[in-house]
Amino acid sequence: KKDYVAKKFVIGYKKPKSSKNNPNAQLTKEQKAHNKQVAKERIYVEHAIGGMKHFRILRNECRLKNIKLKNKIVGLAAALWNFRVRFRQQNDL
Repeated sequence: KKDYVAKKFVIGYKKPKSSKNNPNAQLTKEQKAHNKQVAKERIYVEHAIGGMKHFRILRNECRLKNIKLKNKIVGLAAALWNFRVRFRQQNDL
C-alpha cells in the first residue's frame, strides 16, 4: 500500500553516441522539446530537495534508528520549506 500517489517517472532522452555511420549524432526537435518539458517539471523537485537540505539534520548523516522519527523530520523539513515558498509568493505580489 502506498502512502501517496506518485506521478509517472519520466526521464529525458540521451544524445546518441557518435559512430562511423553517424558522426554528428543529435537529438530530434521532438526529443529536445520533450527534454525541455521534463526539465521544467524537474527543476521544482530539485529546488525543493535542495531547500529542505538547508536544515542540517537532513544534510548530515542521520544515526537515528527510529524510521518513524526520520519520516517526521523529513515531513517537518518539507512543511517548513513549503511554508517559506508560499510566504515568499504572497509577499512578492
